[in-house]
Amino acid sequence: MSSNKANALFVYIQQSAIVVAETTHASPPFEVIKLNRYTYPEYAGTLSDYSLLKTLGLEKKGFRMAKFSLSDPRFFVFEHEAETTLKTKDPEYFPLLIKRELETDNDAIIYQVLESHNGNLYDAEKVTDKHFIVAGIEEDNIVAIQDNIVNTSLYPQKIELSTLHNIGLLRKYMENEGQMCIMMLEIYDSDSLITLIEGNEVHFRKISSGERLICEMIKAELSLKDYESARKLLYSNTFDLSDIAPVITGPLLKEVSAMAGQYEVKTGQSITKVFLPTLSSTQSWMAGLISNKLGSTALEFKIREVAELLNVSLSSDLELPKDETQMIPIIAQMTKF
Repeated sequence: MSSNKANALFVYIQQSAIVVAETTHASPPFEVIKLNRYTYPEYAGTLSDYSLLKTLGLEKKGFRMAKFSLSDPRFFVFEHEAETTLKTKDPEYFPLLIKRELETDNDAIIYQVLESHNGNLYDAEKVTDKHFIVAGIEEDNIVAIQDNIVNTSLYPQKIELSTLHNIGLLRKYMENEGQMCIMMLEIYDSDSLITLIEGNEVHFRKISSGERLICEMIKAELSLKDYESARKLLYSNTFDLSDIAPVITGPLLKEVSAMAGQYEVKTGQSITKVFLPTLSSTQSWMAGLISNKLGSTALEFKIREVAELLNVSLSSDLELPKDETQMIPIIAQMTKF
């Protein structure tokens, strides 16, 4: 990847991949001229100075500025409906709400409040709606993330939650495709995040099933010697897990189905599409399994289609992989929610 200082870098980090985009400028309008991805097992979920520098083709001397988005369980996000907009104008309203929601006494929390219906930052003087999305992270966690990033010789201009960018993408998609409910499932190590998007409404739920539990189930079913052997099979291009797929994803399917069922009871509507942005190309079977369980279809985006939808310009010379799901969030990152 070019080290031209006039170009800008966007970086998306998740459980099993780092995706890096290079653009002609830092702010739109710009053109995406490079897309690079670094995946498991080479990237094992921990930022490495050597690995990321190698991916970017950068030298260890000096720093490059970059904008980051993360799919990371250390961030929190939840929806909130206030009794009145007037109450939210109290400076202590959202800090106290966050502490109650997280069940913590920690005051060192960085957060943002968005208006749920349009994604605008909350402004006490202009607020007109009492439905909000609250997202943030404890300071100790963001400091740890920043330190890891700086160790890669990159300097973070922004660190954002990719979930919010993906919501913006899915809403834009629904504007074109019509009314529906989309379930987005981000699978982390020890847990997962479900996001339901329907029109102006957004609902979040953390569930206890994640990749680690799936790997432990693989280990037990196949009598493997250790966890890492199971994880390698989960990401394998050649090993077929279809015979045990319903078993190893059983706990995850149970929790996903429970939330879908509660939504159907409450609204009388079913989940239309399922989007799993953190899955690798070797795990497409999981998207099919989950969508079939819910009686819906898996949402499969193409990078060029998403770029056109979001008015992001891609270079005609840009080389794209055949498996594109993990790279969709970085295109969403380049636009405003």
